[in-house]
Amino acid sequence: VTCEANNELLLWPLYCYEVGMTMEQEDRIVNQAHAEFHEVPKFQPKLQQMHTSRSVTNQMQNTMLCLSQVSSQRHESLLDILTPAQTIALLQLTKQKKERASAIMERQVKADRRPSSLEDALQKLEGVRLQMNSTLP
Repeated sequence: VTCEANNELLLWPLYCYEVGMTMEQEDRIVNQAHAEFHEVPKFQPKLQQMHTSRSVTNQMQNTMLCLSQVSSQRHESLLDILTPAQTIALLQLTKQKKERASAIMERQVKADRRPSSLEDALQKLEGVRLQMNSTLP
């Protein structure tokens, strides 16, 4: 059985119980983690950057989902208006645009698989978005 655990503070006691950890062992682990946390230089900025990256990713996912839904609704309403011949022509054009957009995305991914920073990744995504927008009708 798997589940999504989002609250680490509530998950920790359950984990300790599952592995049969004593209170003394738990305290030692927590104290060691706190000591290591304070020893790591620049840990807090990196933690903040990770949080920001996660937040940006979640926002991008939500935005893409909304845009996809709007696009689907627009597409459906357009297909209701067109004649069958026009519908076929539109679907063929859409397929060609998707293939071009997919090729652009594939080239972009192959060009640089690992961005050096969050800013570089965002700039590259913006470039891909602009290229994809230029291929859409």
